[in-house]
Order: sequence, then structure tokens, then C-alpha cells
Amino acid sequence: ISFEYLMLRDINDTQECAHQLAKLIKGMLCHVNLIPYNATDIDIITGSERKTIKKFQDILNEAGIPATTRVSLGQDIAAACGQLANKAQKPVEKNGTKHVAKPTAKPIAKTSGIAKLAKR
Repeated sequence: ISFEYLMLRDINDTQECAHQLAKLIKGMLCHVNLIPYNATDIDIITGSERKTIKKFQDILNEAGIPATTRVSLGQDIAAACGQLANKAQKPVEKNGTKHVAKPTAKPIAKTSGIAKLAKR
């Protein structure tokens, strides 16, 4: 089984989250691919710092869970995964001014999503 784990700053990237994930999947024949989030100019969510992702990966590896970090290319020119869709958004005119649609989702509370998943 391959798990794709999107790293979101202060949402699911804490050391506690790494330990919870390791506990949840311990004993499974699996691999975790940690994916750095590519921010866009309309996002209210940001990606984890590289050192945070590295620590998360180290915790998983030390627990016997194979984990790697996906290499992200194209960020320097805003062409990484997810960023091109942002460029395609066209402003919408509303009340005489142009607006770009913004996400309506609010940031998740600092409660771990891993703990919620484990309770299922």
C-alpha cells in the first residue's frame, strides 16, 4: 500500500501526527510518500517547512515505516503541481470590481486529523 500524505503547516505536520501515523499503519506492508504542499497566491493554507517534513520522515523511518519525500519541481516559476490551476482562474466581476474565487474552507483546528482517522 502506498500512502500519499500532503504536508500542511500546523495542520498535519507535527511530530505528534508523525507518531500517530506510525502507530496507525505499523505492521502494514506499506510506504508513505510525503508531499510538500505547493502554495498558490489564493491559499489560506501553507505547506510545511523542509526541516519539518524531514523530521516527520525521520520519525516514520525510525518506527520502521518506509517514507520518502516527493521532489517538487517548478515552484520557482509557479508551475508545480496545483499551481497551474491557479493561473487558469479568471477574475469574476462582482459589484463593478473583479474578484478571484477564494477557497471557502476554514483552516482545520490544531486537532490532529490522524487521531480522527484512527477512531474510524
